[in-house]
Amino acid sequence: MHDDHLRRHCLMYLLRVLRGKQKLMSLLGQECLCRRPGPSVFGCVSPFCWRCSGMFVGLTGLIMILTALPTGDPPHVVWWVVGTVLLGAPAVADVAAQRARLWGSSSWCRCLTGILLGGAVVASGRAVKLLLLG
Repeated sequence: MHDDHLRRHCLMYLLRVLRGKQKLMSLLGQECLCRRPGPSVFGCVSPFCWRCSGMFVGLTGLIMILTALPTGDPPHVVWWVVGTVLLGAPAVADVAAQRARLWGSSSWCRCLTGILLGGAVVASGRAVKLLLLG
């Protein structure tokens, strides 16, 4: 039932786009998918905003660091949970402050909180892995 509804919704969206009644969500290279400012190289805008781009950097960086470290006894799950909270807190605070209209973040602030949030995703993944596998 849900799949049929989703297919119908997607088909109606595509028909509206083809008839010219609705603009595509993003024009590749001209704007981000979420319509926020994003990094650009030689005039071509990334499809991901500053925070999402930072998350990719944080994810990749922490995974590379953890892979390069010597293997031994893994840290206790509590340390991964604490790491998740500490790395994710700045992004949560930044988004909450923006929603409350206390301030607007600069691109570099969004990128930095995205990098930390990417690290939080890796840490939470490690915590879940330890919880499930023991």
